[in-house]
Amino acid sequence: MDFNKLEVYDMRRVHNMVPNFGGNVDEIRDTFYKSMKEYLDTLNLSEQIEFFQTTINIGGGFFGKNKIDAVGIKYKNGKMKKLGAFYLMTNIGNVLNFSLYKQASLGFFDILTGKSSSEKVQLIQSKLKTIEEDEEFSMFNAVSDQMFEIGLNSVKI
Repeated sequence: MDFNKLEVYDMRRVHNMVPNFGGNVDEIRDTFYKSMKEYLDTLNLSEQIEFFQTTINIGGGFFGKNKIDAVGIKYKNGKMKKLGAFYLMTNIGNVLNFSLYKQASLGFFDILTGKSSSEKVQLIQSKLKTIEEDEEFSMFNAVSDQMFEIGLNSVKI
């Protein structure tokens, strides 16, 4: 699954202002990502959800040179395989930015119509025909949120 900002249906950001920050940004990023993977491993969801590493073009620069390593989760198969979540950490000066982007591949037409986040969630929910599918969607959102919290709590600044 590739990151596509137009397919994001929910996002969270946390900004940590760290005056006189002297830490190693790569170590903080590694800790953030590693803790989320370890948490996911404890949930026994390896048959349903895959943890992956990726590189995301964050814009700017010529020819997409501004890229950052990120991690994500996605459903492996079934009706939910179009769901994913991406986690990334960036820094601008002494401000550390932690982000969670939840994404659903909704289709080209739905992207072009510029639906709001709530409209995207309604569209996803309208395609869920069973209680089991609704429960899986709810579980995916809860797991992705909890992973983000675990990652944030693992970072000691």
